[in-house]
Amino acid sequence: MTKRSDHIAVIITVTNETKVIDSTPEHGLRFLDLREYMRFNLDFYDSFVYRRLEFNGKVDVEEHAYEFVLGLFTKVAKDQSEGKMVVPKNAEVVAALYKKMGLLNNMKQSSDFSVGDFCRDKNMRLQHNAILSGEMQIVIENPTETQKNLLLQQLS
Repeated sequence: MTKRSDHIAVIITVTNETKVIDSTPEHGLRFLDLREYMRFNLDFYDSFVYRRLEFNGKVDVEEHAYEFVLGLFTKVAKDQSEGKMVVPKNAEVVAALYKKMGLLNNMKQSSDFSVGDFCRDKNMRLQHNAILSGEMQIVIENPTETQKNLLLQQLS
């Protein structure tokens, strides 16, 4: 892709619902329905690039993701109650989830990952023979409200 990536999130299916784990300085840590996430971001981005995580199936992604999200939200809530307003970087959240699933080794702290580490130009070494697919792009240039609604319907 010729454009620089500036954000990363995780799209995951949990109990037959497609959700997004996202973190931004403006909104903090969020666990959103995919349609809600896309509806919000369609006004900010003219394209989305995604990569599919492929692995041998020995990792229970749904269980690890649920535990991870619950643990992360609990930590953020605790920090906020103590007056700490620390919002994890979006790449840090993705790296921490991969670590929770046993797909990243502990040689590098989750907070040391950047969006670029997850791009196709990087050959990220994942454990358990897991790989990230090539980048697939969805281009949305100046979508009309009708086009936005059609895209959101397709995501349902």
